[in-house]
Amino acid sequence: MNRKQKSACFVLALLIPTLGLNPAGATGSATPKPTISAKPIASPTATRTSRASATPKASPTVSIKPGNSVTAKPSVSASPTRSPSSTASPKPKATPKQIILPKITVDPPPRSASVDKAIAYALLQVGKPYVHGGAGPNVFDCSGLTQRAWAAAGITIPRTSGQQFSATIHIEMTDARPGDLIFYGQSGAQHVAMYIGFGLIVEAANPSKGVVISPISTPWHNNNFGGIGRIRAPLPPATQP
Repeated sequence: MNRKQKSACFVLALLIPTLGLNPAGATGSATPKPTISAKPIASPTATRTSRASATPKASPTVSIKPGNSVTAKPSVSASPTRSPSSTASPKPKATPKQIILPKITVDPPPRSASVDKAIAYALLQVGKPYVHGGAGPNVFDCSGLTQRAWAAAGITIPRTSGQQFSATIHIEMTDARPGDLIFYGQSGAQHVAMYIGFGLIVEAANPSKGVVISPISTPWHNNNFGGIGRIRAPLPPATQP
């Protein structure tokens, strides 16, 4: 073997292990190296995709006002409105009796001077105390006031409210005139007052109030109304037949 052949054999001996050739012959099949399976490396693209595929949160409602910056406001769900029919309706209150007042006229019908005197006397007693059985001049009860007022006009009427009810001409409330007597309780046995017009009466009410001017249609007066009577007073000359 010459020098070149020896060099080629030496190089071939070095390359046989490196190339995986069978030392028995160059024509033998190379022994395959075991394949090592590497773990797959998660790609950034896949991670981003999986995160992006998550269920998106509800986006806030954006309100844009002219001339201002955009402000993001979260949407608020309105609470359900209660149906008006679900509210319990209040029970109706019992209404007291109602007195139908007489019509107010600009020019009242003419009346006698005795009626004016009786009304004037009764009004002058306002503020004086109530005393049961009192008939003036300093203290009064209800019928004592009306009796003394008509006595100042020169007309005598009975003492008690029940007796005064029987001695008067009974009329409808819509026909009432100043000077008429308003009675309370059955047959006027409970109370009496004098009508002075415009829905007002003058009366010796009770020990706590004394002689006062009162509306004719308070709840107590409505619930205890008994009737109205007119004193048999002489008519003024202008109205006589």
